[in-house]
Amino acid sequence: MAARHEWITATSLASSINRYLAADQSHGQWLSSLMHGSAPLLRDFWFDEKTWTRWLSIDAPSSQRVENRERLDPRVSSLACELVKDVGHRVDRLKITDLATAVVSSYQHSAPADVDHCVRLWVATRLWGGGASDGRVPWNTRRSLLDPELGSKLQDSVKSFLTTPELRVPDIDGAELSYASKWLWALGTALGGRDSQWRQAYILDDRVRATLGWLAAYEEDRAAGEPLGTPHGRGSYQAYCALVAEAAEIIKVTTPTSKIDGEKIEWLLFSGSNGESRSFRSRLPL
Repeated sequence: MAARHEWITATSLASSINRYLAADQSHGQWLSSLMHGSAPLLRDFWFDEKTWTRWLSIDAPSSQRVENRERLDPRVSSLACELVKDVGHRVDRLKITDLATAVVSSYQHSAPADVDHCVRLWVATRLWGGGASDGRVPWNTRRSLLDPELGSKLQDSVKSFLTTPELRVPDIDGAELSYASKWLWALGTALGGRDSQWRQAYILDDRVRATLGWLAAYEEDRAAGEPLGTPHGRGSYQAYCALVAEAAEIIKVTTPTSKIDGEKIEWLLFSGSNGESRSFRSRLPL
């Protein structure tokens, strides 16, 4: 099968989701209520506080083999560890929104955004979905906190997000696109979504990308044995956000009672029908 490096159309994505929600009733009304209900997704995540505190302390864990033994700046370490303690094992949309609101408010009051608020939100976005059992994500978070320009990069990202129509993913060490896009998504939660001249930020995770690749493959061949290639690079992110936002609008037209938005589509592509094992992708071809 020839590789195709482009996103599927919003019409195709919306159609696949509509068919899936209408056809798969094995989970009862749970998914339909979640997707079509007016409430935003809570998206809570539990994490190991001890693991994260060890990695965000001034000195890296001595029992681990790490590439960089550099000490964290004491102030940055203190902000990170205090945030972990404050969150207390569980981070969800409400906490993310509170932290993002502090960042946005600080920018609107007296730009640039407050560095401390930015660092706290950055750590929270890494905690959220950042692995509960191993140290890989905490270690990568530590790598980002070692960057002496982290504060200014986050400040620049806030300014860009709030003042330009482009969605520019910050280039930060230890943060691949899936995590860097979470930072932009988090900022968006403080705004309650953008008006028509803006594009809301969503999370482009590898699992989301893989699902879209399978959808593209099945669109061309229902017997496809592998996914088609999808766009890569940070430049593809804005097109992805436009894709899911447009698909959500199409669903609202075809299903007037639906409250589906781009974030719910992104969640569905990532999580599946119950967030654990019954995946949207496993129901393909649709």
